[in-house]
Amino acid sequence: MGERSSEEGATSKEFNQCEIETAQMALAGLTCAIGKFWARAGGPEGGLSPEVAALESELCPKIGTDRPQRHLMYAKEFFQRLNNFPPSLSPQKIEQLALGYLQPQNPEQALLKCAFNLACSLEGPEKEPSPKLAGQSLISPLRTVAFKNELDWRHKGRLPLLQLTASSIFPAADDQPLDPQTAYHSLWAQFLSVWQNNVCQRPLDFVNRALGVLEHFTVNIPASPGSRADYSLLDQLKLTAALLVALHRAEDQNKPLLLISLEFKALEGFLEGLKSFSHELLRLRARSLMPSIYIEAVAYHLLNDLELPMTQIWLSYGGEALLIVPNGHMAIKTLERIQSEVNQWLNSRRFIDLSFNQVFLPASVEEFGIGLGELWRNLIELKESQRLKEAFGSLTRHGVWAEEFFLGPQGPRGQEISCPGCENYSAGPSGSLCSKCLEEIILGESLEKADRVAFFLDSERGDFQAPLGSFSLLNGYEPSEGPLGNQLKNEQEAVLISCMSGYAPQEHPSRALVYRPRSKHSPLNVERPLAQVWDFEDSKSSSLPVGCLMLDVDRFSLLADQGFGDDLSAARLSCFSRTIDYFFSLHFERLCQRFEALLIYSSGASAAVVAPFDRAVDMAFVVRKDFSDYCAFNPNLTLSASLAAFDALDGVSLGKMIQKAKKLLTMAKLSSSAASVIPYGAENIVSFYSPEGLEKKEGQLPKDRLALLGLVLSWSEFELALNESKKLLYWLNKGTISQGQLNRLLTYAQTWEDFVRTCESRYLDYAPNLARDVLINWRTPPQDGERAAAKQWASSLIMPGGGIPRLGFACRYALILRRF
Repeated sequence: MGERSSEEGATSKEFNQCEIETAQMALAGLTCAIGKFWARAGGPEGGLSPEVAALESELCPKIGTDRPQRHLMYAKEFFQRLNNFPPSLSPQKIEQLALGYLQPQNPEQALLKCAFNLACSLEGPEKEPSPKLAGQSLISPLRTVAFKNELDWRHKGRLPLLQLTASSIFPAADDQPLDPQTAYHSLWAQFLSVWQNNVCQRPLDFVNRALGVLEHFTVNIPASPGSRADYSLLDQLKLTAALLVALHRAEDQNKPLLLISLEFKALEGFLEGLKSFSHELLRLRARSLMPSIYIEAVAYHLLNDLELPMTQIWLSYGGEALLIVPNGHMAIKTLERIQSEVNQWLNSRRFIDLSFNQVFLPASVEEFGIGLGELWRNLIELKESQRLKEAFGSLTRHGVWAEEFFLGPQGPRGQEISCPGCENYSAGPSGSLCSKCLEEIILGESLEKADRVAFFLDSERGDFQAPLGSFSLLNGYEPSEGPLGNQLKNEQEAVLISCMSGYAPQEHPSRALVYRPRSKHSPLNVERPLAQVWDFEDSKSSSLPVGCLMLDVDRFSLLADQGFGDDLSAARLSCFSRTIDYFFSLHFERLCQRFEALLIYSSGASAAVVAPFDRAVDMAFVVRKDFSDYCAFNPNLTLSASLAAFDALDGVSLGKMIQKAKKLLTMAKLSSSAASVIPYGAENIVSFYSPEGLEKKEGQLPKDRLALLGLVLSWSEFELALNESKKLLYWLNKGTISQGQLNRLLTYAQTWEDFVRTCESRYLDYAPNLARDVLINWRTPPQDGERAAAKQWASSLIMPGGGIPRLGFACRYALILRRF
C-alpha cells in the first residue's frame, strides 16, 4: 500500500476492503452531525424533499427530555443531493451509519455513538445552554478556559461566521451585527459547492480532501449553541471520525486507542547551524519551516502505511503532531520502523542538532472518556522522559563525549570541508555551492511565493527531500521559474497537497488537499547581509543593536489539562490547541509584515523573530496587546517574552542569539518573585518595596513578563517604562535634560538593582544621592514648564510606588534610541 492509482476512473477493485471500510467509517463520522450546519442556514430553499419529510418520525428521535434531533433530517437531505462519492464507496452505507448514531440499531452505529460521545465527553443529553455560551456563533475556547461564572467577559470572544483566514480567527464583539442565519446561508452555499467539487477516486484521498473542506468552512461554527458552543463543529466531527476509525480497526479491544506523539526536537540547535549573518538569511526561512513540513510528511507516511486518513491527526503545530490510531501489533511495528528510518535520514543529511522523537500510549475507552486529563498528563511525562533520554544520547557515543560527532566531514589533512559561499558541511566543486546548500537557498527564496506543499511518497519526484519521501512548493496564483516551474506536473502527481495560507478549492479536485496554516512570511531581501537589511550602512546606525524577540504562552499544558475542569473533552482540547496555533501561524505573520521583522519560527504556542531593537521592542508590546485581545482578555492566558540585544556588525550567529533569548525567556517564566520589576540575578527575591509580594501564594509563579535590558518586567510596568523612556528621549533631544543628567539617573538605577540583588545596605545610598542631585542640578528657570515637569518626574522616583524599579530600562532604552 502507498502508491496511488494513475487512472482517474479507478474502480473498487483497485482498493482493498480495509481501505474502503476505513474511508466509509471516517466519512460517516465527518457527516453524522453535518445537518446542524444546514439547519442553522435555514435548510434547503423550497424546504425538504417530500421523501425526506415523510421520514421525520423515523429520523428525528426524542432523547430523554431533549427536543427531537431534527438536524438528522437535513443530514438525510444532504446525502440525497450528493453525487460525487467515488465508485468504490457506498453512499447508502455511509448514510445509514451516519444517521443512526443517536439511536443505534446495529454494532457499527453503536460504535459511532461511542466515538461521538468520546470526542465530546457526553454522558447523556446536552446540558441546558449556559447564559454565557448561548448563541449561534462560536465562543473562542480561549475565552472559556479556566473561567468561572463570576468573571467579566468584557463582551468579547465570539468568532465571526466566516471562512478560515487570518482575520476571521480574531474574536469579534458578542453583538455581531450580521444576522447569523444569513452568514450561515452564505457559508453553507460555498461549503456545498466546494464539497461537491471533491472527485478524488482513492477512498482515503476523498476523505482527506473532505476534511480540508470542513476545516475551511466549519472552523468557526460551534458544535452546539448550548453547552458545547466553545468548540467547533469541525473538532466534533473530526474527532468522531478519528475515534470511530480507531475503534473499528483496533486489534487490542482492551486498549483500542493508541495515542502517538511525533516531534522534531532541538529546533534552536538546528537553526544554530547557520554560521554568520552574512549568509544565514539565504537559508533561514527554509530551516524554520522544514520541521513543520517534515512532521506532516512523517505523519502522512505513517497514516498511509496503516491505511488511515488524515482525520487521525488530533493535534498538529510546528514540529509536533499527536495522532489517534488503532492499537495493535501492526501499528507498533510500523512506528518502530518509521522511528528508525526518520532518524537514519536525519543523520545522513547531517542535521545533527535536529532529532526525531516519537512516543505512544495505549488507552482504553474509559481512560479516554473519563480520565482524559490524566491521560494527557501521562503522555506529556512520557514525552519529557523520552526527550531527556534522546538528548543525552545525542551528546555521547559509547558513554563518552564525542566532539567529532558535531563536526562536518574531514578533508585529507584533517581540515573540515566547507562551502566557499555558505560555510556548510560538505563542499561541491571548487568555488561553487554544495548541493545541500544550493537546495536550501532555492527553498528559502521560493517560500515567499509558495502557498502550498505537495507531498510524495518517494524521494525522486519532488523538488526537495523529506523524511520517507519528498515535497515541492507550489504557487497557485502565478507561473514561476526554477523549482516552481514544474508545479502543474508536481501537483498532479502528489499524494497530498497542504495549503499553507491561501485556499484554492477549485483547482485539481482529484487531488487530496488539506489545510495546514503556517507562518512563512519574510519581507526581507534574502540576498543581502543582515547588516544591510535594515539600512545599517551609515556610520550612525551601524551601532544600533539587533533584537531577538522570543515569546511563549504560559502554562499551556496546564491549561489544556485542567483549564476546562469536568468539561474537558478531546474536541475541546483540539479546538483550544488549534486556536492558540492560529494566532502564531496566521495573525503573527501579519505582525511580522507590519514591523518588517525576520521570522525565525512561529507556531504552536511560541514564536521568535529578529528585528532592529526599537522595532522588536514595539512589536513585543503589540503582540502582548493583540494576544490579550485574541484571548478575549482572559486573565488566565498570559504570554512571557524575552528580548536579547546584539550589535548588528559583530557577526554573532543566529544560534547564539536564540540561545541568549531562550535563557532570558526562562528567567522571565521562572522568576518566583511577585515584584513587578526584577533585576537580572534577583529572580528569587521577594522585594520589600513590592506590596504584591506579601500576597504571593506559595508555588504560584507570576509569569506574564518580559525580560530585556537587565530587567524582568510585568507587561503593565513595561508599558510605563516604555513611555518613560520615550519621554526621556524627548527631553534629551529638546535640551530639557542633559546627557550627564541621564547618565547619573542610570547610575542610581543600577545602584538600586545592586541593592535588590544583594540586600546590602551600602547600596541604599542611591536614594539620598538621587534626592541631592535633583535638588542641586535640576533647577528650573521661571516659566519653563518642560523643565518643571522633568524635575517633578525625577523627584517622584524615590517616593513610595515611584518609578525607580523601571528607571534602568527607561534610561538604557533612551540611550539606544538616541543613536538614531
